[in-house]
Amino acid sequence: MAGQQDQPASDPGPGAAEPEQQGPRDTGASKQPAREASHQQYVMTLQVEALSLSQDAVDALVAGGGSGQFAWPENFRIMSQGFGCTTLGLAPLDAACPSGHFHTGDDIAGPHQADVFAADTGVIRTFAGSTGYGNYAIITHGNGYATLYGHLHDFVARDGDLVQRGDLIAHEGSTGNSTGPHLHFEVRQAGGYSDPCPFLEGCLRGGIMPLISAAPSASGSSASETSSLHALQPPARLATI
Repeated sequence: MAGQQDQPASDPGPGAAEPEQQGPRDTGASKQPAREASHQQYVMTLQVEALSLSQDAVDALVAGGGSGQFAWPENFRIMSQGFGCTTLGLAPLDAACPSGHFHTGDDIAGPHQADVFAADTGVIRTFAGSTGYGNYAIITHGNGYATLYGHLHDFVARDGDLVQRGDLIAHEGSTGNSTGPHLHFEVRQAGGYSDPCPFLEGCLRGGIMPLISAAPSASGSSASETSSLHALQPPARLATI
């Protein structure tokens, strides 16, 4: 698994029942990226499931992971795209959605190369890519939990590292199929994706969170320094997918 590139898979993932499903905002230009995202979701699910049965999961549990409680993976709490059915044509195909597309995580919009932190203790695996979710990382936490970080600019943690909650692991980017810098963040349970918001402290649907805090420490507490939305200067145009 270490540092591997995406491997071909026979199933395109979300929307497999109707791979030609097209949403109202789709065009010929956006449909191919949606197919790529669907295929990559299938591959990533296989990776998450394999890692959950590996030594990574054991090491993560011994180190204190697997609680199912997660810290925010960035200092920024501006959500540009939430979990669930979406009209965004770049999102994976899903025939169960009226729009034909399903977004499998939350997009957190910060400035280009903003710090990205481990949401909980676990073992990180890094994957380089130029399509779909671009450069992404999977952290296996144990007890069936994993988190996924997509569209990364670069990796700070090395493949196979044991990382603690709040450790710097990467920088936000816009690699793969993306409309601009942001972090695509997923919470996985038993391989499947779950809405990340209920797992994140203070998460509210509808965009801007009430407080933006500094990165959590390894012990799980937040640093004392806080900053306003204006001081942190998020991007003027919120990016997605």
